This record gives sequence, structure tokens and C-alpha cells, in this order.
Amino acid sequence: MYYIAFDVSKKVLCGFDGEKELAFDNKKGLKALKSYLKKKYKDLDNLVIIFEATGVYSNYLKEFCVDNNLKVYIINPKRSSNFSKAIGNRSKTDKIDTKKLSMNIERLLARKI
Repeated sequence: MYYIAFDVSKKVLCGFDGEKELAFDNKKGLKALKSYLKKKYKDLDNLVIIFEATGVYSNYLKEFCVDNNLKVYIINPKRSSNFSKAIGNRSKTDKIDTKKLSMNIERLLARKI
């Protein structure tokens, strides 16, 4: 299984795929993201997208995941914030948030919720 975590803002999707930091324009269709995924992953069935629920800002990403039949974990922002506090990380940047979400999903899956 491969995971990509995204921090969603009005204009940009900041991502982390476990190795590399990513950035894509947050606009309808997410063509750049689709192109990246096709080049990087041959089998999208083994890909999971993770992001916090951010109201209307995450709509394009939600729609993209549905249109491309991608597995998705949408994290409650409060739960993600509590996780950060628990691991002693109170910094708030897009890069830190994506790495935090990546760590969070591994622990959530380990709990089999």
C-alpha cells in the first residue's frame, strides 16, 4: 500500500508521499496530480490518499478521488491536532502537517478502525 498525505488550502495541495514533498494547484480536475500519479504509480488500487476535512477547500480533492476510484481517509482536523500535541509537535506549516498526517494514518490503520 502507498500513501500520500495532503494538507489542503484554498490554492494549493501540499503533499508528502513518504519520500518527497509535493505541491499541486487546488483547482477543478487536478490534472497535474493525475499526471503525477500515473507516472509514479502503475497500480492506483494500492494507493491511499489522506487529508483533513477542510470544508469547501477539499471538494476538488474529494471529487478527484471519487472520479478516479481512489481509497481515501478523511481525517477530522481536531483529531489530527490532538495527535500532533500528543507527539509534542505544535508547529503548524503545510510541510509539517502533511508529514504528521502520514504518521497519523499508519497509527490509525494499526488500530484497525
